[in-house]
Amino acid sequence: MKKWLVPLLFFLPSLAVAQSVRYQSIALGPKGTPLSFQNVAVCTQPANTTTTPCSPLATLATSANTTSGGANPTTTDINGNFFFYAAPGVYTIQIYGPQIATPYVQPDISVGVAQGVATVTSLNKVVFADQQSGTTADAKVSSCIAALPSGGTCDARGFGAGNQTWAAQVTVPSLVSLKFDPATHFQPSGASVNALKFEPNSNIDGFTFDCGAVSYSGIVIQPDSSQQYGLGQSTTLSNITIDSACAAVTTGTAVSLPSTSVGSSIAFVNFNNFTVVGLANGVLINPSGSGFVSSNRFVGLQCTTTITCIHITGGGSNAIGNQFMAFSSEKLPSGTNAVLIDGAGGSIVDNVVIGTMFDFTHGVAITNTTAAHNLFIGYQDGTISDVNSLNTFIPLGSASSQPDAILQSAKVIGAIQVGSTSLTNLWESSAVPTIAGAGCGGSAASIPVNNGTAAFKINVGTAPGSACTVTMPTATTGWSCSATDITTNSTSVFLQKQTGAESTTSVIITNFSDVAAATAFVANDIVKVACSAD
Repeated sequence: MKKWLVPLLFFLPSLAVAQSVRYQSIALGPKGTPLSFQNVAVCTQPANTTTTPCSPLATLATSANTTSGGANPTTTDINGNFFFYAAPGVYTIQIYGPQIATPYVQPDISVGVAQGVATVTSLNKVVFADQQSGTTADAKVSSCIAALPSGGTCDARGFGAGNQTWAAQVTVPSLVSLKFDPATHFQPSGASVNALKFEPNSNIDGFTFDCGAVSYSGIVIQPDSSQQYGLGQSTTLSNITIDSACAAVTTGTAVSLPSTSVGSSIAFVNFNNFTVVGLANGVLINPSGSGFVSSNRFVGLQCTTTITCIHITGGGSNAIGNQFMAFSSEKLPSGTNAVLIDGAGGSIVDNVVIGTMFDFTHGVAITNTTAAHNLFIGYQDGTISDVNSLNTFIPLGSASSQPDAILQSAKVIGAIQVGSTSLTNLWESSAVPTIAGAGCGGSAASIPVNNGTAAFKINVGTAPGSACTVTMPTATTGWSCSATDITTNSTSVFLQKQTGAESTTSVIITNFSDVAAATAFVANDIVKVACSAD
């Protein structure tokens, strides 16, 4: 897509008497922006354009009736207009200045003979990728980045709507912004082609990746493994799309965040508005060795048909405090896990996922036994599985289906489900306390109602004695319980409390009279009990 510097007036009509000809034009950038207050040098041909201004400078006049005295170089005005007077002939025009990264040179400009045209390929530390050399889009983008001064913007929006071939990975250096038109679809030339690598303090916006005809197995976006990303930097990737052409692809990763050492740690990177259709992984967080991936923020991650949208896998390292806000994921039809936390060991803690998870086999699947204190909030209509029940789930809307393992180790407060609540040690559990038929000294004792250990009711059965023994989930040091007979209140059924030696697996609830004597319960009385672990 070429941008032209178009002459507005070529010569005055009084050539028969004029000694010089007026040449007038306007300097416009590739997006039609006037290039204000830039230098315009006019040189005779052949011209040396390796320096600014070019040489040899032509003699310019001050009017049509003079032959000399005009300034050279001249300048554009606020609207990009410029003019000069020169003898009829063919000249080279060089435009340069603070708004133009690379001086523009147009030879063979005819003054008083024929019109000329000019192309500007950069301005204001902005280089335009579609104007650069290269046979594929990635090559043009690489040339664009190489043409930048220290920092600046590579503008790749000029490719326009349609498909472009992407043949090799492009690295976006620090202090460089890379901008794309989302209507441009970049298709890999092969299944394993990685697309973009970003360095700290870089920015990428609007990239649309289209699998095209290949079964893609590469990585679309990843950091530079030789760099460290952290607080105080500004690294942002926004409006990235893995297009529906990848819907049937079950391999490959949209965003991969590996870290093998402190020197390659990845933290405080911003990912905004990512849409992933297909592939094996939407976001893969994979620290190993002494590396860590922590405190990165994803806002607006959406996955459809992706096998696993958020995949955090431990290799003995740290994945801590990563945030996924306004998250949405839907199976349609090949997805298996909206969120998967697997691998062995490491510290996978304090990660937060807030959003919706539709139709997955597993809304959340946690198989890593050290994963703890991760928080999941939102609508979840797939199964939730947590191998060690140390994570928190707050379903909104329809409740998720929970396997027995979760129900046995969760606490429910209203509509909020939380994995077995731990401070330093276990505090409460939704595992159901049990009682033998003769647990109260007679027969037919039972626990007809329970909310785990937090609250349950004992039916003391027939011919009860004064004490009921209840089997509890295993606590660290013991259980502390309160009890009240809610059926009978008399001088013989006056006070109920926990008695006996402390045990990590059982409690004894004893009835006392108004004179503090242990006294038998009344048959079939209901005793309400609440327990917490020590």
